[in-house]
Amino acid sequence: MKSNLDKKEKNRKRIIIILLIFLLGFTAIGTGIYFLNNNEKIAKEPKNKGKLAKLTKKDSELSKVKKDSKEAKLEDDKDTSKKEKKEKEETTKKAKKKAEATAKEPTKKATKKSVAKTPVKTTEAKKPIKKVVAKTPVKKPAKKTVAKAPVKTTPTKPTPKPAPKPAKKKVWVVDKPAWTETKKYPNYRTVEFFWTKSSYCGYKTYNTRAERDEHMDNCDGAETFGNDFKDEIFEYIEEKIEHKEEGHWEYR
Repeated sequence: MKSNLDKKEKNRKRIIIILLIFLLGFTAIGTGIYFLNNNEKIAKEPKNKGKLAKLTKKDSELSKVKKDSKEAKLEDDKDTSKKEKKEKEETTKKAKKKAEATAKEPTKKATKKSVAKTPVKTTEAKKPIKKVVAKTPVKKPAKKTVAKAPVKTTPTKPTPKPAPKPAKKKVWVVDKPAWTETKKYPNYRTVEFFWTKSSYCGYKTYNTRAERDEHMDNCDGAETFGNDFKDEIFEYIEEKIEHKEEGHWEYR
């Protein structure tokens, strides 16, 4: 009994020691993983900081460019508004000048009408009268008509018609001549056979019972024997098949 109890206590102690070893191993692995993750984070932080600094610089540059573009647009808008104002002022000045000129024109016309026009005599030079001479029509000499000699026409001979082609005849062309095919079919019959089986001679078959008995007398140690039936070919039956001639029709 005491030996069993000692063994149980020893086993318990061993189990406790094994569990403690496993716990220490797990804690060591966990702490190692934790430190590795922290080191990776610390190594990645300066890279991320450098990236953030670059991004902030780019954002500041973009914001400056946007501000400059907005200011340039505002200046352009101011310049265009000033030009439009100047053009409007010039058009209004021109319109006023035209109105003043149209108001002065009727007074000038009235003064011109009041002045008496003195008649001025003009001596026109007499133009010389041209004499028209009637032209006498000139007669052209009449063309001489020459009588043409009658042209002799030879009578055209009728072209001979081609001889009619002979009509084609329908002809039978043989592709494969007639032939006879012979087929052979096996004819089976059931036959009785005899057998013996022994450890010394093995398995053997015989056509007759007498042969089997002789073998059993000569072969020692025949354990089993018997008879059975089998199918065997004893003749072939011939069959003749007549095939017709094969061909096609042609026109020749």
